[in-house]
Amino acid sequence: MSTEPVPELREEIADKLRSAGLRRAIPQPGWAGRLAAFDARIFGVDAWPAAVWKDVFSGPGRYIVYVRDGGGITALPDIAAVGGINVGEQADILTLAVAPRYRHRGLGSLLLRELIATARREGAQAVFLEVRSREAYAQAFYRSHGFIAIREVKNYYADDSATIMSLTLKPRRCGTAFDGGSATGTAAT
Repeated sequence: MSTEPVPELREEIADKLRSAGLRRAIPQPGWAGRLAAFDARIFGVDAWPAAVWKDVFSGPGRYIVYVRDGGGITALPDIAAVGGINVGEQADILTLAVAPRYRHRGLGSLLLRELIATARREGAQAVFLEVRSREAYAQAFYRSHGFIAIREVKNYYADDSATIMSLTLKPRRCGTAFDGGSATGTAAT
C-alpha cells in the first residue's frame, strides 16, 4: 500500500496544505499520545485512548495527518487534521477530524476525498462510516460528498446513536479525473 497521495489529488493536496502552512504526514507509533490527545479534544468521551492509537499502527488501517511542524528537530508536529480508513472490498472510514482552528478551510473535504481515493485505488467498491445521529452538520458534510444514510444504530456512542452512511464507488475510467463516486441505497428512517 502506497503512502503517497493518489495522483489525481497530489497537486491539489500540496497546494492547499502549502497555503495553510501545513504538510501531509503518515503518523508513526510515537505519535500515539499526541493523536489520543487530539482525538479527545475533538470527540470527547468517545475518543480513542493512546493504547488504541498504538494498536492501529500494526493493523490494516491507513492513516493520514495534516500537520504544522512544532519546531526543533525532535518536536512532534501540531495536528491540524487526521483521517483513517480500513480498506477492503468495503472500506470503513475509521476517523476523520479537523482541529477547530483549521476548520472551514477545505481540509476536511480534502482529507475525505483522499481517503475515498485511497479506497478506490485499493479496489473498494463502497465506503462506509458512522456519524453521530444528532450531528446534522457532519451528516450534511458527508452527504455533500455523495454519502447517504442507510441505517441507525442505537446507543453506538456513549451519549448518542450512530447514523451509518455509505458511498458506492464508481470504477475509475481511464483518462478521467477523480469524481468522488456516487451513492446508492435508501435513507435511514
